[in-house]
Amino acid sequence: MKDYLELLSSVGKLKKFQKNSILFYEGEEAKKFFILLKGKIRIYKSTASDKEITLHYFNPPNFIAEMPAFKKLNYPANAVFE
Repeated sequence: MKDYLELLSSVGKLKKFQKNSILFYEGEEAKKFFILLKGKIRIYKSTASDKEITLHYFNPPNFIAEMPAFKKLNYPANAVFE
């Protein structure tokens, strides 16, 4: 795993997020993907009345939003670091 992370760090950058930081919003152009090493990410959608509906939780190690980024799509939901 350490060798893999070193390889990824040569082409990407390590970023630490504070609790409740938004990684991306639904509808934004997916210009990057994330690799979760610590913490938890919640994927959710917002209703017209601003209610949040949780779709999924990601725990480490995990890839987040790689498919929209590789296919040059928009993010299909919101993501927050918890």
